[in-house]
Amino acid sequence: MGQSGTRSNKINPANQRRIPKQARAVRKYQAVLEACTQVLAQGGYKKLTMMELSLTSGVAVPSIYQYFPGKEAILSAWFDALINRVLAATQALTSNFEDEQLDAQVEAMIKGALTLITSYHASIHQILVGMPHILSARMIATMESKTVDFVCSLKTPRIRAMDEQAVNLKITVLVKVVVGYVIELAFKEEAPPDIDAETDELCSLIRAYLRDCGMLPPR
Repeated sequence: MGQSGTRSNKINPANQRRIPKQARAVRKYQAVLEACTQVLAQGGYKKLTMMELSLTSGVAVPSIYQYFPGKEAILSAWFDALINRVLAATQALTSNFEDEQLDAQVEAMIKGALTLITSYHASIHQILVGMPHILSARMIATMESKTVDFVCSLKTPRIRAMDEQAVNLKITVLVKVVVGYVIELAFKEEAPPDIDAETDELCSLIRAYLRDCGMLPPR
């Protein structure tokens, strides 16, 4: 699978003309998204053409158009699949999500997410600096929305006892801060050299916020 991160079963029908159902069609679909990772990392947004995707993926251009109306739809599907993979990897760390474990799990989740996103740094960087602002803004909004929904589903007993509307607002604000932090890292040409240091800094911010909001017990 390499670093494409696109072998997710969650295929978003809004991103393509036809939803692949047969195994052979799904393989072609995934091959196009995997090619997207390679082309972005090596040539950037401007290099991302249907012909280049066809040459890299081995999928004929007419076949690509069966699923996607254009490269923006492919980029949207690629980014959506990447977010799904990050959240799926994060969810694997939350099987026993209890109050006393929240502090440690925050660190595990943040480090896992940063490590995975950093492995796609070149491709994400090329999207953010190359594609029209309105399209990248939509991708960032999707990232925020999916992450908010995911985090809101992971409430501990302590958090569930709090006012749900107030908690959801605080989680939304926190997610926007974290996503902004991640996007700022992605805008840099080079990936962060020290994931542990980045994790420590971000976790310190998150823990302070969660304690201030009463979601984490005081020290």
